[in-house]
Amino acid sequence: MTSKARSLIAMFGALVYALAGVRLVLSSIAGLIGSTLPSPGSGGIGFVTETVDVIVVPYFLLAIASVVGNRMLVPWVKRSDPLVRTIHYGHTLTLILAFALPLIGTITFGSRPGTMSILFLSSGLSLGAHFLLAAALLGTYVLRPART
Repeated sequence: MTSKARSLIAMFGALVYALAGVRLVLSSIAGLIGSTLPSPGSGGIGFVTETVDVIVVPYFLLAIASVVGNRMLVPWVKRSDPLVRTIHYGHTLTLILAFALPLIGTITFGSRPGTMSILFLSSGLSLGAHFLLAAALLGTYVLRPART
């Protein structure tokens, strides 16, 4: 694959991750602010199906692609300046948080059921930050200086 093709793919990825990240961060912040409000009853099986189709699958696929991209960019990150290494470190850390918080919420559900929703929303916030860092990482990859 040529350098121009890689840059084009990285630009497209940066755009997709930026849009998904902003959407997820804003909805997670709104959910955390509104989590103290009383919630209506369950929407039934239609709600579950819609949630899986519209929210879980796209974000899960973006997260998996982000893990693959994170590992593929490691050689470039090691040769890059400290700012890129810091973005990559934050990218890895937010990914760990995004997957650890729901696990912690599931483990502690029996002892503190009220904290589970806050942990899941915090996980969404972390995943949104992860997507924004993925966009920044891909953007810096596109703007990298050409090799001489």
